[in-house]
Amino acid sequence: MMQCSKCDHWVHAKCEGVTDEMYEILSNLPDHILYTCLPCMDGRRAEWQAVVTSELHSGIEQVLSALVTSRLTAHLLQHRQASPGDDDPDDIDPTTPRDLDTVKLKFDQGDYTSVLGFSDDIAWIIQSGINDEMEYPDTKQANLSAKAYFIKVPHNYLLSPLLSSPPFSPPSLSTPL
Repeated sequence: MMQCSKCDHWVHAKCEGVTDEMYEILSNLPDHILYTCLPCMDGRRAEWQAVVTSELHSGIEQVLSALVTSRLTAHLLQHRQASPGDDDPDDIDPTTPRDLDTVKLKFDQGDYTSVLGFSDDIAWIIQSGINDEMEYPDTKQANLSAKAYFIKVPHNYLLSPLLSSPPFSPPSLSTPL
C-alpha cells in the first residue's frame, strides 16, 4: 500500500498501475520524491513517475554497457545465425534479439520499459549460446562465464544507485568469477 502525498489516502500499488519494479524503485527513492495517486494527478505526469522511469532506464543502460564492453560477453555481440538444429523459427518471437548489438538497438529505440523484458532478452541470448554448445563445444566456458557475469552485473548496477553502494567494476579475464 502507498499513501498519496496530496490527499493522504492509502492505495494499492496494483490498483494504481504501479508494477513491482516501479514499486521497488519508488520505495528506495529519497524522501523528497513523493507519491501522488492517479485522481490527484488530474492526468498530469507526477514527478515520481519521471524519476522512476529515469532510474529504471539508467540501471538498464549501465548493465547493457557492462555487457557490451566486457570481454566475457564479447562472443554474444554479433548476430547468431539460425542453425539447422535450432527450434522452429516460427516458434521464436521475431522481436527477440539474437545478440547484444540488437539488444542495444532495442534499448536505444526505447523498447525496454522493464528490467524483466531486458533480462528475458539477455537470458535468451545466453541460453541460445549454451544450447549451441553441442555443435560448438569450445564456446562452453565463454557461455558459462557470460551467464555468471550477467547474474552478477544487474544486482550491482540496478541496486547500487538505490542503496548507495559503490559501483561495480567488471572483472578482467584474469579475475576468477
